[in-house]
Amino acid sequence: MEDVPWVRITAPTEFRIEAPGVTQVEAKADFGGQAIERVEFAVDGEVKFTDDTEPFVFEWQNRRVGKFVITTTAQGADGEAVESPGDEFEVVPRRRADETVLIAKGSRWRYLDTGEPPGENWIDGEFDDSLWLEGPAQLGYGEGDEATRIRFGDDPRNKHITTWFRRAIVVDDPGRLDALKLQLQSDDGAVVYVNGHEVARFNLPEGEISPETTTLRSGDPGFLPYDLNPDELEDGENLIAVEVHQSRPNSSDVSFDLELIGIEPEETNSRPFVALSLAADDLLIALGRTWSIVADAFDLDGAVGELLEPERPGPELGRRVRVVDEHADVTDLLRLHPISPRSDTSRCGTLEHVFGHAHAVA
Repeated sequence: MEDVPWVRITAPTEFRIEAPGVTQVEAKADFGGQAIERVEFAVDGEVKFTDDTEPFVFEWQNRRVGKFVITTTAQGADGEAVESPGDEFEVVPRRRADETVLIAKGSRWRYLDTGEPPGENWIDGEFDDSLWLEGPAQLGYGEGDEATRIRFGDDPRNKHITTWFRRAIVVDDPGRLDALKLQLQSDDGAVVYVNGHEVARFNLPEGEISPETTTLRSGDPGFLPYDLNPDELEDGENLIAVEVHQSRPNSSDVSFDLELIGIEPEETNSRPFVALSLAADDLLIALGRTWSIVADAFDLDGAVGELLEPERPGPELGRRVRVVDEHADVTDLLRLHPISPRSDTSRCGTLEHVFGHAHAVA
């Protein structure tokens, strides 16, 4: 019984692909030991590339969003051809969500390390912490990597169980935030409050806790992530308060640091893209002569409306290219600057990518 010839796509294994980008589509074929002349790659029935050398690879440039069916056709040395089943791939735009760092790691905090509990309203913004000490994180003792060393009392066998921290931040228009990400480092445990409300708890029992409440276990797991509701933030000043607890009075160390990041919604419309190339590699151009640049522009979820070249080269021979798509989104993409001239010629120069943020044009 003769082997039945076959060809199939073996990569990529993920059928959801982000664009823009280049995806390596790889195919394998077998004609029962016979030589394979070539493999054709087709997207939605249109042949895009032919490869006659193993491994058979097609570098697919993902320039449109949507669903696409890729098929391969292999041809043997005797002219026999076989086609693979179609594999459907979904191309989605690579969305960019803007991040706003509200509290960076290593930020300065006011802290109370006397072991004496503050007033009941210490988690509120109106509380007066002007007499508290202040220093940058990491705050703690015992590990040697602290930026600020806090006190634990006079008896190393009976250290303070709890230390309190506060930091005020200003947030403009928190309604623009789609998510709020917290990273908490606490040894051995902590409770985090935002504007008087508890938002995160690590390694402490449920219910009400006191300054003498010890943690469930000892240890420092590093930074732990928490997803918070951005509705906890108010427009203007906000108060972040943290109480860090120990597992026992003779604990060897304390660590505290915190990061808070606001996430704005992802882009709903992709900006246009453009790639520039020179007319030839390693080209030499006489000073004062015109040089040619090829612009290849595309838009993932629409059509390119126009390719703008607002100004001609000046004395620095710099040039900016702008692309506007059908949604009136504009992208400043590239400037060209030549290398310093030698005699009467100059190399074309370096291509420096200058990506700007897409923005609506009135």
